[in-house]
Amino acid sequence: MFFRKKLFVEAALFYIDIKNQQIKQLLDLQGLKVHNAGNTVSKGAELSLRANPIRNLSLSASYGYTHATFKDYVYNSTVNYAGNFLPFIPKHTLSINLEKIFPYRSAISDQILFNVGYTGMGEIYWSENNETKQPFYGTLDASLGTNKGKVNFTLWAKNMTDTKYLGYYFVSSGRKLGKPGKPFTAGVSLSYSL
Repeated sequence: MFFRKKLFVEAALFYIDIKNQQIKQLLDLQGLKVHNAGNTVSKGAELSLRANPIRNLSLSASYGYTHATFKDYVYNSTVNYAGNFLPFIPKHTLSINLEKIFPYRSAISDQILFNVGYTGMGEIYWSENNETKQPFYGTLDASLGTNKGKVNFTLWAKNMTDTKYLGYYFVSSGRKLGKPGKPFTAGVSLSYSL
C-alpha cells in the first residue's frame, strides 16, 4: 500500500514440485483415463497493481508467469516427455481493468458505472507431447450500467474485437477436434439485490 492508500501492490513467487503427477488422457471412443505422468515442477511469479488516482476511478492490472514442465515422464519405451510443458496451463496471464463511477442521482438512477477490461493468456499446450498449442490471445470486454436502490441494469459486451481462439483442442482416432472460443457477444442484465 503506497501513496496514501491510492496504490496497492501484491507480488508472489511460487515453486511446486509434484511427485507422481496424474493427468487425464482421452481414449479413442472410450472416454478419459487418468495416467501417471511422473514428476513435474511448476515455478513462476504473479504481480498485481491497483490504483485509485482520483475519487470513483479504479485502475488495476495483474500479470502471471508460469513455467510448468515434466521433470521425468517416460510414456513408453520409445517416448520420453521430460522437459515438455504441462498441458492446459497458460504460460502468461494478463488482466488490465478500468472502472469509473459517475454519481448521477435521478428518479431512475443513483449512479452510472463504466467498466472496460482486457484479459489475455497463452501460450497453452493441448497435450503432453507439445505438438499443438494455443498462442497468446486477448479479449476486450466492457459494460455500462446504473442502479437505483436494489435494482441494477447493465449493458455489456464481451470479446469486442471478436478474437479467434480455441477453447480446447484434442486428437481422437486421428481426427483433430476443437471448440472455438466465445465470439463477440452483447447483452443486457437486470438484477435485484435482496
